[in-house]
Amino acid sequence: MRLSINQILLGGIVLVCLIAFGTTMARYVMNTDNGELLIVSITWGTAHPTGYPLFTFLGFLFSKIPTGLRPLLQLNFLAVIYCASAIGVFFLSVQNFLIRLDSGKDENRDLISAVVGSLALAFSITFWIQSTSYEVYSLHCLFLSLILWRVSVIYLEDLSLKDVNWLLLALALGFSFTNHLSSIVFLPGLMVLFFQFRRINKGSILLLLKMAGVFILPILAFYGLLWMRAAQDPLFNWGDPSSLHSLFRHISGAQYQVWMFESSEISISNLKDFLSAWPEEFSYLSWTVALAGCYFLWNNSRKILWLTLSLFLGNVLYVINYSIHDLEPYFLLAYFVSALWVGIGFYSIAKRLDKNWWMKAGFGVLLLALQILLGYGKVDRSDYDLIENYSRKALNSLPENSILISKQWDIFNSPCYYLQYVENVRPDVQIFGKELLRRSWYFDQLNAMYPETMKPLDPTVAEFMKALKPFEHDESFDAAQLSRLYQKIFAEIIDHNLNSVPIYIGPEIFIEDIRGTREWAVPENINLYPEKYFIRVSGSGPGLTQFNQDYAYAYNDYTDVYSTMIKEKVSRLRIFQALFLLSTGEEDEARRIARDIAKNHREMALPQSLMQIL
Repeated sequence: MRLSINQILLGGIVLVCLIAFGTTMARYVMNTDNGELLIVSITWGTAHPTGYPLFTFLGFLFSKIPTGLRPLLQLNFLAVIYCASAIGVFFLSVQNFLIRLDSGKDENRDLISAVVGSLALAFSITFWIQSTSYEVYSLHCLFLSLILWRVSVIYLEDLSLKDVNWLLLALALGFSFTNHLSSIVFLPGLMVLFFQFRRINKGSILLLLKMAGVFILPILAFYGLLWMRAAQDPLFNWGDPSSLHSLFRHISGAQYQVWMFESSEISISNLKDFLSAWPEEFSYLSWTVALAGCYFLWNNSRKILWLTLSLFLGNVLYVINYSIHDLEPYFLLAYFVSALWVGIGFYSIAKRLDKNWWMKAGFGVLLLALQILLGYGKVDRSDYDLIENYSRKALNSLPENSILISKQWDIFNSPCYYLQYVENVRPDVQIFGKELLRRSWYFDQLNAMYPETMKPLDPTVAEFMKALKPFEHDESFDAAQLSRLYQKIFAEIIDHNLNSVPIYIGPEIFIEDIRGTREWAVPENINLYPEKYFIRVSGSGPGLTQFNQDYAYAYNDYTDVYSTMIKEKVSRLRIFQALFLLSTGEEDEARRIARDIAKNHREMALPQSLMQIL
């Protein structure tokens, strides 16, 4: 069978993306939720809210393919597949819109413009980053493409009166909701789309009811699957959504709703950040071409312009109200629309150049080459070993059978889920997540992981659970009692294990929760000593100075937010070490560390007592 030029271009685009994304794909455990998502997919557990049931189920199936690869590499490559497939589908979407705009008069111009638009999206920074590691946004990208493709089919088929196209659109949206609830940003644009094509009458109302039924089917199926799997008590069962109440809280992301619509100041700040980053997502040249695309739509198809603007603004105006630090992927729909504008803008420029193919091809190559050159260094994660190196070194610094209480989720706790339970790196170390100790479901996980450690805590945990229940059910609760029992659990972890195993806390807990807010209090007769990457909890007197002060810095030459986070933790701990040594009379060793801090952590101000001995 002879392939058409359209099929050849589609296959070529997907292949180019597979190669390009594969070269920048992460080879190590990454930050934030990557470690957690890897382990819940490999073991088919429950991820943090909203659970992402389709994502984890597909990841579970893909992880069972016998490739011989390191598990994280195999699942990271699944992200590459999702994103490359998304670009292939997006190519079809751009092509459909262009055919609609010129009535198919110039197929070659439509095709080359669709290639430029789709690859402009592929090599935009936020999209490209989604292909580098195993996160829910890679599959989210594929669903964004599928929904836009169904929208483009409706436009292509002349104000489509075929119910099947609308039902397929609703089905794609339903599947998208089983992966990420931020798909809600589509709704304003889809409402505009529907009323562009359908009047309000009995037929349109009946169609909306059918669409609602089709939309809900995958949601019921996969969140039902999540509910049934949670009832089987997998080891990693975040939120334990095995009851209807906990399932609803999990799906709705109830614990994250406090970060929505927090203040107008946050919304304005997020909007400013988006507007400053938006042109740089592609390149200023691509941004200019996108504006040309909007101008072309104003003159030639205001219906498509209003649709795309409603999708763009619906996304931006909703997301800016969310106060989280990793907000960029939530703007993905806006970047998809921007790339569509790039494709249409390139079409309008190519139309003016008419038959000058060399200029059109040269301009397209320049546009894409500029994006790749500007973006490659920002997205390349192929040798990004910062998080894994830090996690491994910190884990290996602990004595055998240690207990560690930490809240370094982004740079340690989450990566250690994967390292410990998949690659068997220091499984003897018991890691307690300080903030997760506030949640009832977490104690089931701890009981399964560390039964001997948790058994003596049973009476206090039972009392804490009773006090916690009204809080988790949005009922009146005793905040003072909850705080008291929360602190008691911390004290009992130390008290019951102090004489049998080494106990440590993260430096961030010491700085923020013991010295800072005083949320936790150290039990009497307990002393804290800095030891490598953590702080040792000991019942010994102040003569304990035999710990090793030397260790390799784990952040190398990285300059991102996570290297800054690690530098701050390491430098603060080193300052604590120097102060401790100074207090025990070891001035020479304290001076050596202070000099080291001044050289390698110039951003940290040394206390006056250390400045005096330099």
